[in-house]
Amino acid sequence: MEAIVSRTLRTYGESLNAHPATTPKVTAVLLRHKIGIIVLKGDRQHLAEKRKEIEAIAYPFLLAKAWRGTGYLACKLGTCFAEDNQLKPVIGKIEAEKYMIGRKTKKRWRGK
Repeated sequence: MEAIVSRTLRTYGESLNAHPATTPKVTAVLLRHKIGIIVLKGDRQHLAEKRKEIEAIAYPFLLAKAWRGTGYLACKLGTCFAEDNQLKPVIGKIEAEKYMIGRKTKKRWRGK
């Protein structure tokens, strides 16, 4: 999926750079690709009960998915980064991800 999106964005890249307002769908795909989608997983009933809190989460591309596990889980493509039995700590970690948008992190290895 990642490769398909990358190829599509390269194909439309010139048009997107020159006139982003004329290609709103491609602009949305680009933003989702660059920023990343977060999926909040939880029990269907718990997600329904906390709907207002979930809708108020300050992250641009957030999806909710029913999950049979216990508690809540926040995942990006291929990696989960937050898990807790309570929603508030998971929301905090999701909103912290917003501040990482556009920042590249480098792993620093310390030698002996």
